[in-house]
Amino acid sequence: MRKFDMTKAWSSSFTMFKSHGLLVILSQVIVYVMMGVVGVLLFSGMTDFTTATRIDDPGALPGLFAGRFGLMFLGMLVIFALSLAGYFIAWRIVLSPEKETFAESVIYGLIASLPALFAFIAVYLVFIVGIGLVSLLFGFGFGGFADISDSTDGGGALGGLLNIIFLCVFLFLTARFGTTGPVMASEKSFNPFSAMVTSWKITANNSLMLMLYLFLNSIAFLVIYFVLAAIAVAVGAASMIAGIAIGAVFLISLATFFLLIPAGIFVSLAKEDLDIEDVFN
Repeated sequence: MRKFDMTKAWSSSFTMFKSHGLLVILSQVIVYVMMGVVGVLLFSGMTDFTTATRIDDPGALPGLFAGRFGLMFLGMLVIFALSLAGYFIAWRIVLSPEKETFAESVIYGLIASLPALFAFIAVYLVFIVGIGLVSLLFGFGFGGFADISDSTDGGGALGGLLNIIFLCVFLFLTARFGTTGPVMASEKSFNPFSAMVTSWKITANNSLMLMLYLFLNSIAFLVIYFVLAAIAVAVGAASMIAGIAIGAVFLISLATFFLLIPAGIFVSLAKEDLDIEDVFN
């Protein structure tokens, strides 16, 4: 397997952003508009929340949601699927090995989000069951972390250690399966489980470097985000419109760039002959 190169991964993400950033941003705007429409339809016709939360009837709000729980649950699944579609559309745009229209990339992303949603739920359930089994192995239930932290016989240290272990496991799994989406988008595949196997293979022997890379990118994102937010607020003190405009442009661009980080990792590990400059031109 190829050795992971942080510099190449970062350069690939930047090149993708430079070449296709506007299209990716447009795709995300379309997706978020669709999510907004679903949200409006989901909550339209509901009783006014002010009335539902009045003091003299504490059961009004639970009753408001109880009658529409099934619909709201379905609506939230649709919104989550659309958020996944945004990722797949972006990755298809920058990784398409052949010339493809923007509409075709959007259609692919919307369809690919459905099996991806199923795979996400399945993996999440497996992860939760795994945590439960480890918890039982150590002699405490799902609430055991809180119980350990409150104990005075050294259990707090054990609880902290277990939290760190679970965090490391989560980062490890993210590193090994993080290229699943880009693998699917590159191959225009609709099989997330096959893509997970491919992701596991191409990230072999690079786990620590990938975990470090993802951690550094997360820190960089937070630092840059707060700097840009501070600039937008400072400008907004003089001109609210200018502050909103600057914040929107820079923060959306930042989010778009970091959306392409997994695609950059994929290129650095699996696409030796892929010339990003020529993709989707």
